[in-house]
Amino acid sequence: MTLEPEPCKPCQIARIVPTYPFFNLGCLHCGARIIQHLATLPIARSEVAARRRENLTHWVAFGHSEADLRALAQQKTPVISPAAGLVVSAGSGNHPAMKRR
Repeated sequence: MTLEPEPCKPCQIARIVPTYPFFNLGCLHCGARIIQHLATLPIARSEVAARRRENLTHWVAFGHSEADLRALAQQKTPVISPAAGLVVSAGSGNHPAMKRR
């Protein structure tokens, strides 16, 4: 079991305003949320797919797991980091700030 770290500032604000347009490059949840957001843009599907792939590449370059980003981005609700101090199982995420106890 691990304790979830304090959510980043964009995740804290996105809890109140789900369409908050800023993201923290160190946060896995922010990466998934921006990939979700791109799907809502009023542009051609091919352009959306290209932008999502490009953003996925950038977030992976920052050290995030592609599989985790894809899994989170497929959720129907906006992805927001869990509340601080929430106990989660060790295999439920790959947030860079998570530490094993």
